[in-house]
Amino acid sequence: MLDNINLIARAVRNTVLTKDLAMRAADAAKNTANLIEMTVRNVKDGSVLVSKTNEDFVRMAKTASNVAKLVGEIAAASKEQSQEIEQVNNAMAEMDRVVQQNATSAEENAAGSEEMNAQVAQMQIFVDDLFAIVGCNGNGKKGNGNRYFVTKQVLSVTLFATYTANWHNLRFS
Repeated sequence: MLDNINLIARAVRNTVLTKDLAMRAADAAKNTANLIEMTVRNVKDGSVLVSKTNEDFVRMAKTASNVAKLVGEIAAASKEQSQEIEQVNNAMAEMDRVVQQNATSAEENAAGSEEMNAQVAQMQIFVDDLFAIVGCNGNGKKGNGNRYFVTKQVLSVTLFATYTANWHNLRFS
């Protein structure tokens, strides 16, 4: 009998343990279902985030491509601008050279003019002396009114033209 009571007590204990175990298993199953449901939700949310991130990366790649294209255009424009600046610098240097040549020529012409003026004054003295020797009275007639029509102006122009031709030949030859 004691064995039967023990057996019954063990059976009751096993039933209580089984019931307790079943309850714990049910709670564990419920927690597992909740965890699975939460994981599925997290996977869906993660999938949405991955899709958005992929779209953002595609947009960034397009933007980077556009930036690279713009940088290339800027580089080409900078190169072209640099070449144009070089051309302007060359033109300015050529203009400076021409201005320097013109200034030098102007100085040489001024010196030549001064020299010619001095020589014209000297020629005027020679012409006056020549008239004094020839005996003209300044209006181109000899004192006695005969046919010697040598005017002061004609003689001055002839001497000046001869001098100018000689000066020009010396200067440009």
